[in-house]
Amino acid sequence: MSSNLRLIQNVIDNRFNKLQKQYQSNFQTSNINPVNKGDNIDINGMVVAPNGGIDLVSPAPTSSVGPHAIPLTSSVHLMTGTTNGTAVALADGIEGQHLFLIYIDEGGGGHTSIVTPDNPAANYAALEFSDPGNSAHLLFITGYWYFMGGTADLL
Repeated sequence: MSSNLRLIQNVIDNRFNKLQKQYQSNFQTSNINPVNKGDNIDINGMVVAPNGGIDLVSPAPTSSVGPHAIPLTSSVHLMTGTTNGTAVALADGIEGQHLFLIYIDEGGGGHTSIVTPDNPAANYAALEFSDPGNSAHLLFITGYWYFMGGTADLL
């Protein structure tokens, strides 16, 4: 390695070490804990349930067929309807939780699924999924599920 490249590498290494020490110092002088893979965090980045519970960082999707309650152990849930108006319940999440719902199959022609949150935001009472590929992005904040976007119909 040439002397110029070594000099540049040393400058980068020194800068990285200083930033790493500053980062560690910030955690030691405040009440903030570092976030580890698998920790549950709230909307402010605070760890609310270390090493378990709802994995908001790298979830494996959950899936259900027919009437069911949506599990809140993942941020992605895949649904298949089995009748017209298949009832799907959604309990309250944890503050700052994102939930992505995807309707993957009708299980037969013309079926729909109706997702009814325990506490929907004021602009809807339920979500209707009528075609495979319909989706909804929900955010649980201030005690309500807010519809952030998607192709599901608001009822």
